[in-house]
Formats: sequence, C-alpha cells, structure tokens
Amino acid sequence: MVAEDCSKVCDDVDLACDPEFFKGMNHLELASRLKINCATTTTFQNHTSHPSYDASKETCRGFKNIGSYDCSIKAPGNGEKRVCGCISKDEITMGPWSRWGECSTSCGVGNRTRSRDQVTSDDETETYTQLGTCSERPCPIDGEWGQWTAFGPCSVECGPNGYQVRTRQCNDPLPMHGGRECMSPESNEGAMNMTDVQDCDYNVVPSICPVHGGWSAWKPVSNCSMSCRPKNSTEKIYSTYARHCDSPAPEFGGNTCDGETIKKVECTDVKECIPVDVTAAIKITDRDFTKELDDLQSEASLDIQNEIQKFVNKVYEKELAKDKNYVKVVLHGFSDGTGVEAEEFGIKKKGKK
Repeated sequence: MVAEDCSKVCDDVDLACDPEFFKGMNHLELASRLKINCATTTTFQNHTSHPSYDASKETCRGFKNIGSYDCSIKAPGNGEKRVCGCISKDEITMGPWSRWGECSTSCGVGNRTRSRDQVTSDDETETYTQLGTCSERPCPIDGEWGQWTAFGPCSVECGPNGYQVRTRQCNDPLPMHGGRECMSPESNEGAMNMTDVQDCDYNVVPSICPVHGGWSAWKPVSNCSMSCRPKNSTEKIYSTYARHCDSPAPEFGGNTCDGETIKKVECTDVKECIPVDVTAAIKITDRDFTKELDDLQSEASLDIQNEIQKFVNKVYEKELAKDKNYVKVVLHGFSDGTGVEAEEFGIKKKGKK
C-alpha cells in the first residue's frame, strides 16, 4: 500500500511496518503488487525517503535495488507517498529475506524463490519461502516459412519459353533472438526467401507468337516519266518505286504493314531535251501533184501537212500531253517523184488515188 505515514497506516489495521518488506524485490513485481503504473523508475538511494510514489507524475522513486528503510519517517508531501509493507505483529521476529535464487529457466519467464526465518514465542525457528517470477533474456525463436504468394505474370506474352514465379518468406514467425533461419530445400542451408518457378499456362498465353508484317526494301518499277525535260517546262518528272509486306509476311494473327506500297520519287537529274531535226521524203499516193502544191501555204499543202501532223500526234500522244511542242511537222516542198509510202505513217487515204 501507499501512505504518508507507514507506521500509522500499518498500525491502523493492527499490523506492523516491516522495514525490509520490499528488500530485494524486483521493481516490476513491486509495481504489479501495488497496482500502479511507473512511467519513471529510479534506484533506491536512502532509507529516509525511499521507496515512494508520486501518482500525479507516475514516478516510482527508489523502486530499483530496494534496501531497508525507516518506517517512522513520513512522506515528503506534494502528493508523494511512501510505499509501505505491513506484516503481522507476531512476525516482527522474522529475519531478513535471503537473496533471490536462480531463475528456473535460462530464457523467457520463469520462477525463483527466497526465504527468511522467524523465531516463534516457543523459541523455535520456522522458515518461510516466497515464490516470485523472473524474466531472463528472450528465448530464441526459429523462423518458419510463410504462405506462398500467387504465381506472377508470364515472363513472355507468347511463345513456348515463358515461366511464372512465386515466392514465400521466412516470416511465420520471423527468426528472433538468435533463432535459426528457415531451411532451404535446395541448398539445405538457412534462408529468408524461397522462389518457385513453373511453365506458363498456354491456355492463357498463346504458345505461338503472331508474326507482324514487315516492309521489303523499295525497288524501282519504272524509270523517270520523261527521259529529258522539255525546254521551259516546270513540270516535275518522277520515277516509281514499290515495296511489299513480305519481310516477313504477317502470320498467326500478326499485323499487316502500315503505309503505302507505291511511291513516286522526283527525278532531279533529268537534262533538258535537245531539239532534233528529222528530214524525210514521203510519197503520197492518194492525191495528184498540182502546181498548187508549189505554194506551201495553199489549202492543198496545208491539208496534207495537217494529215501528217495528226498521225505524228498519235505516235507521240503521251509526250505531247506534257509538251505540245514535243514534235512538229514542217513541209519543205512537194515534187512529182518518189518517197516513203504515206500509208506507212498511217495517213488515212481520202479521195481517189
């Protein structure tokens, strides 16, 4: 119990204050007996003021290594009270407690005893034994394996060589106070982590990977659209290139190639066309030679010139579409003689021969 005056509080209940009641008692055991909370605990220093308890500060003064104290001295006040040990008045003849014996266990919580003698009124000696608890160093705790985690995702998105991993830790319980780590079945040594590997489930991960299509290299499929650039022409000239989605070709659900299969590349090194004069004698068999043909601006001369120009225009239709001056027919004169058959140029006959 706690009180301001130990002698008085014990006498009030027809008991006597024992100055060695707490001698050798563990401070934790003392606090437990008194049912108080010690936020701060100090070591026993003198018999005049210790042990004592300040409830407002939860301070237990002199609770460690308690010795004999003076029961007649009152508490110092200010809310601080003495810790009192009361015994039967017949036990005044009791001797001091012996030192506590050894703890019953080498680790964890065990028991220990101490004793003291009493001389009775018949001058006989009786020995009293007290049982207390003791706490040595914590016992070693060996580690045990915890539960396996779920298998993680497959290491590949497709294909036959994927694997999944799961792990577990040595944490059920963790090894503590010098306890052994868990035993690894692979190395037969202590370990804190274990790994397990399995092949992927190919009902979830396809065993064959899709092959995505890839473009082949560009290859020319046509030369420049014109072999030479017409004079004063600003039109661009192109060559054509093609590629195919076959390097590789898409398979097993793979994506096709993205982009165009044909492209045009501008020809930048095309030289300007050089005019060429070609002179030919043409034999006309569907008309008669007349003096009118001596005049190259006559209706008959211009009519023949136009027919020849139409034929030439068909032969060079593509070129003329880009350059109307690509080819031009010019008459130099007519004569009543021989030459290349006009039919070979595809000139349609008209009138009679």
